[in-house]
Amino acid sequence: MANFIVIGTIPLKWQGKTAPPKHSSVGLLSDRIGRTGLLAFGLLVLIASDLLLGLEGNLWWMFAGAALWGLHRGLTQGLLSALVADAATPQLRGTAFGVFGLVSVVAILIASLLAGWLWQHYGVATTFFNGALIAGLALIGFLLIGVLPPVTGSNGKC
Repeated sequence: MANFIVIGTIPLKWQGKTAPPKHSSVGLLSDRIGRTGLLAFGLLVLIASDLLLGLEGNLWWMFAGAALWGLHRGLTQGLLSALVADAATPQLRGTAFGVFGLVSVVAILIASLLAGWLWQHYGVATTFFNGALIAGLALIGFLLIGVLPPVTGSNGKC
């Protein structure tokens, strides 16, 4: 039992040792190109990932697509949290993160159901190519409306 507990904590230790450098370099990139640029770049990486994962029959493309998907997650997940924190007043920040989490989970559930249906009826390529299409539409919509300005509190400050 003791070996199970020790082995079970290894991923937690790895995460703690690898996460700070990754996030700090992404933070530096965000400072350099801005949050809008970083989110757009992250969506471009997701599109490239989906296109590569849609290429059936090539193991190297699959590995490259999976690596790009991981890069996308590293680029965008902290950024999305920062955008939620920026948009909410300090008094409602906890509620904003709760709503963000709820909406994210519901969106993931719907996307997973759609992906499973597409995979079953039309195959792997269609599933990932549709993912790239949806990410492309999200990128276009994001670029058209831009980042919403921060919500200001009653004192006029964020």
